[in-house]
Amino acid sequence: MERNTYINRMTDLLSDSLTYKKLKNDPTRQITSKINGLAKSWRNKDIISEQLFRLLNCTNGNLPRCYGLPKIHKDGSPLRIIVSTLGSPLYNMANFLHNILVKSVPKPESYIKDGWSFVELIRDVRIEDDDVLISLDVTSLFTNIPKDLVLQAIKNRWNHVSNETKLSLPQFLSAVDLILSSTSFSFNGQIYEQIFGSPMGSPLSPILADMVMEDLETKCLQMLSFPVPFFKRYVDDVFAIVPRLKVDEILTVFNNYHNRLKFTYELEKDGSLSFLDTMVIRENNLLLTDWYRKPTFSGRYINYFSNHPFKYKINIIRNLVDRAILLSDTRFHKNNLSEIKKILSNNCYPNKVINRYINIRLNELRTRHNNSNNSNSDSLARDPRKFITIPYVKGLSHNVGRTMRDAEFKVLLTIPKKLDCIIKKGKDKLPNLKQTELVYRIDCANCNAAYIGQTKRHLETRIKEHACDIRKNSDNHSVVSKHRLTHKHDFNWQQPKILYKERQFKKREISEMFFIKKCDSAINLQKDTENLPANYNRVIDAT
Repeated sequence: MERNTYINRMTDLLSDSLTYKKLKNDPTRQITSKINGLAKSWRNKDIISEQLFRLLNCTNGNLPRCYGLPKIHKDGSPLRIIVSTLGSPLYNMANFLHNILVKSVPKPESYIKDGWSFVELIRDVRIEDDDVLISLDVTSLFTNIPKDLVLQAIKNRWNHVSNETKLSLPQFLSAVDLILSSTSFSFNGQIYEQIFGSPMGSPLSPILADMVMEDLETKCLQMLSFPVPFFKRYVDDVFAIVPRLKVDEILTVFNNYHNRLKFTYELEKDGSLSFLDTMVIRENNLLLTDWYRKPTFSGRYINYFSNHPFKYKINIIRNLVDRAILLSDTRFHKNNLSEIKKILSNNCYPNKVINRYINIRLNELRTRHNNSNNSNSDSLARDPRKFITIPYVKGLSHNVGRTMRDAEFKVLLTIPKKLDCIIKKGKDKLPNLKQTELVYRIDCANCNAAYIGQTKRHLETRIKEHACDIRKNSDNHSVVSKHRLTHKHDFNWQQPKILYKERQFKKREISEMFFIKKCDSAINLQKDTENLPANYNRVIDAT
């Protein structure tokens, strides 16, 4: 998509005055103050620990930025607005509330975990001749969930929620209200506020939307003049079996629940209806399923000759076999396996590899129970070993991984270069001085001296501290100030260089020492690199 087209389409979406409004000033400071004040009051009342307070208390938050994600499976590929809240003052508080709700709120009767569980649920369902298959979809659910329904949903479940928190109901509701009332973000240099709903991109949004949808379906199903034989929901997608003559009634009741929550629908065609990644097919009074690929399915997977670990490629074959077999009735298995071979062949997988690993996976499926909980690749969360991540380097990572496995570590390989380093999401670029969690360098303006440091906070905050240190009436000046005083030099305060970005403190500290060692003109003290492991010296010498 051309950038001008992207900007225009996003601007059109953000011009919805019922959902968004433009702001003249950045509200980050005010939002940060409210979040920190709330966290401080909880700590002072011994509701949260000092450790949790430090997590919730924000000292380096940035204004969220939004971008548009195309819905490629829909006509015209409309954009979905995503508000990236990671690193904002709201993120940790929203995540804290999300964790409480997820742990405490029971799953609704209509809950579907994924396509695998849907197939298990529908396998023994019978459908009458006068019934019809129907799917319902809420239009832009997250941005249309009303705050009053969210707060009421929490009240309805407080007997469960209260078991997971020391917060009182008014305190919890106040925190949720603050999150929902403080969604501001930037796009293309303009600051906006979301005045309705909850943004897609906030950790809190999915569970709030799910509770509102559960209350909606509970009330609406009770209002119908007929029983619904089968009703299951995955987030905002509903699959149901209803009497053929009652389709209009269910649409009317559901669409009248709230003026912001509107449903579109699709009826079965020629006795079949797609839902998630399955095609549900009626045969006599029974329902069969087959693996379904959307019309926009490209068949593109990791190319066999790409720079990825071989086990990643094997897992692609395993997962495709799982879909072809476990989402489908046996009569479709042969055609699905043929389709898999075509897909893999188009991605340059050799026939020998294709046939070997398809057969291995088929044998595995034959020798175990057809249990949807482990029908995918084995869950890493159940592995009792500790995890360690290392970058994938062909010919080297395998040997390192084998050594770590002998030491009872589970090795996860990361790919250093991905497409997202080339293809950007369309978010506003964060200015260097607003960046956080990094290793930086400031150069002397009068000689080749340089200072290298690391900080969790905004870079501009740390730079100001360096610049102001010289004003202290003390002999205990920093090395930067000593260089300025001794040589009558100054530093390029407006042009600090970001050398590396790293969220974890220990890794960031090691990176700082690494760059200090590499820089011959660094004025850092010798003690700044004393804790650098000796093995890194070989790496430094080789670079």
